[in-house]
Amino acid sequence: PEDAITAMRAANLTLVTLNPTSVSGVLGTMQLIGDATGRTLLAADLTADIESEITALVSLIDQASSVSVFYEIDATSAIYGLAPDDYAAELVALAGGSLVSSGTPGVYEISLETLIAAAPAVILLGDAAYGVTAEAVAARPGWSSIPAVINGDVRPIDGDLVTTPGPRLAEALAALIRAINPEIVLP
Repeated sequence: PEDAITAMRAANLTLVTLNPTSVSGVLGTMQLIGDATGRTLLAADLTADIESEITALVSLIDQASSVSVFYEIDATSAIYGLAPDDYAAELVALAGGSLVSSGTPGVYEISLETLIAAAPAVILLGDAAYGVTAEAVAARPGWSSIPAVINGDVRPIDGDLVTTPGPRLAEALAALIRAINPEIVLP
């Protein structure tokens, strides 16, 4: 809230605004936090470790044979998936997924018609923590023609882990790799 910001500025507190929208942005934000708190070297070590983990994980993926993936955020009334410019969309791509989305930056809602036409091979349930199951997805009107539903490739995933930018970045990538490419053995 603006009044809280005004009060902090009046108290001569240093304010840092953070809103990373990419993997590199998350790593840069972690370094910025380290710099702002006087822990520059610790932050540099942490970001280097995470970058190394990401590089190792991505090396396991054959990027040439990506899998079409719809990442569901919510489908209570309308259907919401990741927007193509979302931070987590980049993680899906790094994990070997080709994201099925609205196709419009900043737009999370996708029509059932668009989803069916995109024919995702895998559906990841970022809303699984709220009780959404593969069986519930299969029972939705119109969803039975989607390849992921037909082939039983509707999988739960920790939505908080995947969509929250931060130091669990490599852990989120590993979870996506397991969900998108379960045949890959991770270290």
